[in-house]
Amino acid sequence: MDAIAVLSDAGASTADKAAALTELQVLVEPIDNANDLKVLGGLAPLVSLLSADQPPELQEGAAYVLGTAASNNDKLVDVLLKEHPGLLQQLLQVGMSCVKHA
Repeated sequence: MDAIAVLSDAGASTADKAAALTELQVLVEPIDNANDLKVLGGLAPLVSLLSADQPPELQEGAAYVLGTAASNNDKLVDVLLKEHPGLLQQLLQVGMSCVKHA
């Protein structure tokens, strides 16, 4: 998945990362592809985009991709919570910032 490489590239523009998130959103809809995110190294870049120092559109896009990938996917939820224990707090912060900007 080239989209993961773009998300991991510190030099990639916000527009390129947003496009990669859109591409990844479609790719993770099937559960098998969502589970491949861990194998392909895509979870850490997605979680890192949730941080407060990232542009809101990237935070929201990463939250959307993670939500889609985790939907009805207990296996991925378990992996996410084990490997990223602060994930729920980060997702809540992104959600609250979305409400503030609405």
